[in-house]
Amino acid sequence: IRDTSVTGVQTCALPICVAIGLAALSVAERLGHSVIGGTETTRPGSVLGNATDQGVVAVMLLAVVLAVVLVVVPAEATPTTGADARRRAVATLAAACCLVTVVVSGSRGALVLAVLVIACLLVGSRSAARRLVLPLAALAAAGLLTAVLDPTLRDRLANVGTIEGRWRLWSIAARLAIDHPVLGVGPSRFVDSFAHAEDAAYVRATGGTSVPDSPHSLVLQVLLAGGVPLLLVGLGAAGWCLALVRRRLRAAPWLAGPALAVAVALIAGLANPTQTGSTLLAAVLAGVVLAEPPAIDRAPSPVLRAVGLGAASIAVVVGGLACVTDRLLLVGVDDLAAGRPADGLAATHRAARLGWWDADTALIAARLE
Repeated sequence: IRDTSVTGVQTCALPICVAIGLAALSVAERLGHSVIGGTETTRPGSVLGNATDQGVVAVMLLAVVLAVVLVVVPAEATPTTGADARRRAVATLAAACCLVTVVVSGSRGALVLAVLVIACLLVGSRSAARRLVLPLAALAAAGLLTAVLDPTLRDRLANVGTIEGRWRLWSIAARLAIDHPVLGVGPSRFVDSFAHAEDAAYVRATGGTSVPDSPHSLVLQVLLAGGVPLLLVGLGAAGWCLALVRRRLRAAPWLAGPALAVAVALIAGLANPTQTGSTLLAAVLAGVVLAEPPAIDRAPSPVLRAVGLGAASIAVVVGGLACVTDRLLLVGVDDLAAGRPADGLAATHRAARLGWWDADTALIAARLE
């Protein structure tokens, strides 16, 4: 993400690439071809660990891309100019990829957030968005039609059982917060306290097969981690950030996209557990919005460039090894289930050696023996 001196195509390059890749992986998983493994194919989520989180990240990318192409590229460009054509092409491609991921994820919250993001950006950029109304409306209609015609997605959207279970979970978490108003139950202690507070109604609604490790609500999570004092600190910090965002938006309107994406993550957090994918993306985008521009615009030093390139290379290597490790674990589990214990254990042992830095990989491999 860069300032208004950069064209929309250059500015949107990274979000577009991420949106295309995420959509491709989501469709592949939905068709039963899990690239990484260890996922429920009816609701793709192995890339980010959770189907709902994958849908939320797609909505955040949608907010960034659409806002950039509506604000960065000059709004007065005529329909015959190259800038206007690029803007429409980038917006259509970005919206299509993001909406595909949202629809395939089967997340009702992500679908609602996607509609709200499109509506907010179109209303806030009327002069630049007139020509995008029909393409975006067509994409939204196609996504809704796909969700209705696909039996799995239709059943997921119509299923109210998860809503009932979530409501009972919030009720139990609220009782815990009322019982511990000053300091809460402590950081990461919800899973330990929940067993003493759950009731028979919750067990009947959810089947009692697992114990939640989060209250699935950002507000309740803060309350349970540190009580009312921590909630007040959080609200104060949020108010200060909001005032700073308003000031930054006046000076740099292109920041509307990242700011809206952070808002999407916060809204999603009101009814979902905090997840690594959306939380990290929201943190980076919040830094983009809140950071003050440098007093002197100068290129980074060669040393800094080398360090950045080295860190990126290490991240790519580690990420690739992690993907191979997960794939080996999946192969091992499949071999064990198919009655081939020697092949299965050999695959899990290779995964443990390859992912030596991940204690969870070694633990899973040990449990499979």
